[in-house]
Amino acid sequence: MQPNSSEYAYLLGLSLYSDGHSQQALEPLEKSIRLNPKAFRAHVVLGSALDDSENRLDAETQWR
Repeated sequence: MQPNSSEYAYLLGLSLYSDGHSQQALEPLEKSIRLNPKAFRAHVVLGSALDDSENRLDAETQWR
């Protein structure tokens, strides 16, 4: 797996989010989506991380 790949960024963001670090998970999840806008799983987890950060409008955008 390439360190600059969408999947790598997603897995890093997912790990951070799963470990309770929602704020730190935002950057790698956003990078994953920049690299692959169709990365469904990254959108779902990013929405959850944004929701945890009280950013509900942006969270809803990711979930759509």
